[in-house]
Amino acid sequence: MNHRYVNALVISSSDEKTINSFLQNIADDIAPLIHIGGYYDDALYICDDESRCRSLAAQGYAVCGLIHAHNRDCQFDGIGYIIEDPAEISLPDYEHIYRRLTGIPADILETERFILRETTLDDLDRMFEIYDDDDVRRFIEPLMSREEEEEYFRNYIDRIYAFYNIGFWSVVRKSDGMMVGRAGIEYTDEDGVAELGFIIDGRCRRQGYAYEITSAIIDYARDIEDIDTVIARIREDNTASQDLCRKLGMSPGRELNDSLIRWSIDVRS
Repeated sequence: MNHRYVNALVISSSDEKTINSFLQNIADDIAPLIHIGGYYDDALYICDDESRCRSLAAQGYAVCGLIHAHNRDCQFDGIGYIIEDPAEISLPDYEHIYRRLTGIPADILETERFILRETTLDDLDRMFEIYDDDDVRRFIEPLMSREEEEEYFRNYIDRIYAFYNIGFWSVVRKSDGMMVGRAGIEYTDEDGVAELGFIIDGRCRRQGYAYEITSAIIDYARDIEDIDTVIARIREDNTASQDLCRKLGMSPGRELNDSLIRWSIDVRS
């Protein structure tokens, strides 16, 4: 997960004081990427002029607005990211902004054998293969039509990945780049409670994949301030998933509708 996609940060401003102030407030690891004006490959443009921002965005460049004392009236309509205090923006933050603006899926976490990254529309063919499994159909709701799934994931990328630190992600095996499943957590209607979900390709089971992936996700949840508890809703006849929950340290609770049992773990303890 060490690969960086943004290789230049281009400051676009006609005000020398604004440029100097920006440069004085950036971290040391950001300084080598900075350019003042110009055009560069794999660049994120940071611009304090509203019309210039829109022009760059219309040409397909990744651009965010820059607010300072002399342009606070600017609205930056249609610009998804605005920077006000460069001292608060880290290099990983710039990487995240660039990847979001250019449609590159973000890597979320890494285990010994896997990368968990955001799902893309390119993953859909593989998803349909994974869901085409008798065991999956027994315990998990089927996918919608291809057209409906594409629309769902467009919305999911725009509305969930763009605004939250959690979601369901593609599980990619590092040894061969194969997507072997999906897993993640999502917020529930209960304050402080997130729900764990996972699906592994039937041909990849009984290799410890599910435990490696889900235990890493629970550890990831421990670092998210507004998550106190992770739950899983497991069918009472799904013994394999119940065994996994026990191995994860989760405890069974009340039965829910549709023969589901609620398993939970306190991630604050």
